[in-house]
Amino acid sequence: MKYSKLERTDKGFLSRVLTLRVRSKTIQTPVRAVHLTQSAECESRNVRTASINELFRSVTPKILHQIDGDLQKQQQFTSSLVNAIQRNPHPDALNVVFFSYVSPQGITPSRRETEYLFDLMNIAGADILVPPILQGSTGVSYLQFLDQFFTVYETINHRPIMGLIPYVSHRELDGILKFYEQRGVSLFSMDFHGRHPLRLQPNITRVLRYLRKLDADFGEPSYLHGLNVGQGRALASQPVKPAKDMLTFEMGFDSFGRAHVPPKLTPDLYGKLERAEKPPIRLFNRSDYGYYVASGSSLRNLPIEKDAIISTGHFRKPADYETLRKLEKAFNAERQVYETEILRDRIGRERTLEHYLTTKTHVRPMLKLLSKLASVVKQTTL
Repeated sequence: MKYSKLERTDKGFLSRVLTLRVRSKTIQTPVRAVHLTQSAECESRNVRTASINELFRSVTPKILHQIDGDLQKQQQFTSSLVNAIQRNPHPDALNVVFFSYVSPQGITPSRRETEYLFDLMNIAGADILVPPILQGSTGVSYLQFLDQFFTVYETINHRPIMGLIPYVSHRELDGILKFYEQRGVSLFSMDFHGRHPLRLQPNITRVLRYLRKLDADFGEPSYLHGLNVGQGRALASQPVKPAKDMLTFEMGFDSFGRAHVPPKLTPDLYGKLERAEKPPIRLFNRSDYGYYVASGSSLRNLPIEKDAIISTGHFRKPADYETLRKLEKAFNAERQVYETEILRDRIGRERTLEHYLTTKTHVRPMLKLLSKLASVVKQTTL
């Protein structure tokens, strides 16, 4: 079944505008997906428009065992998803449920657990089904799990499925992509595991080259979503860091959502970070693609967004750290949704986004790399 139609492309980068039709809903890319929960502070409830809602849940074998054997706990779990969708302020947005299966021993779910995971995510209001993330899984074990998952899916098969491309080694990607190709999957979501897109350039290049060939065979463009996309790390003393997550579109992705998992630290950073110090609140500036520490001076200099739901004034009021963190996520999502609307309008109407992105001073040094990536992918032999 065809879901995507290519409308416009950028001549210098891999940015593009697609029309995606799923069931009765239609959206246009690029899209900054927003997180949807029952909380009033969640991203989806603090943006004026939304095209994709991510509903993300982490589950463990212990949680599955508990709710599988207790009907009340199961109802509480599913109600948290169903109620969020029913109270969704954006009824035309696609609702995509993502599960992350976290096993301390890295054990793959059993057939019984796989069936139960499928039943839990196959809720009313979910527009697209996605195989769960298996934290710590290898490509080989994930392929075994996919075989189980699709056996269950094919017995019901009344909703579109989005193939999850897990956070695995480069050599393991082809087997997973081949699995999806054999089942006619054309919607994909790639797990960044909290990393920013430039960190995963080799894997992203491989995926894009494979999908380019797939598009030629299927006669329609594949759809590629970035899941768990990170901003990039910075020391607390660094007043501004580049918004590397906003470059996801120029690297060939049609949509992305923020990281739901914290990035792991590399050994070289252990001694540099003050372990007791919480990460500073950082706010996205659309004018230069920087994430600024929310201090008095930066709050005064951030552009005023007309009709914004979350303003810089929210960060001047006394509040506990957890409240500020929720506001930070909503603030940044709101600005990135607005910025994505600008990109959507410019793609294809201008020869390339290069001139526009050159004005974004904090990501300007990375544009040559993105241009080279685009050249490599576009030269793929079909």
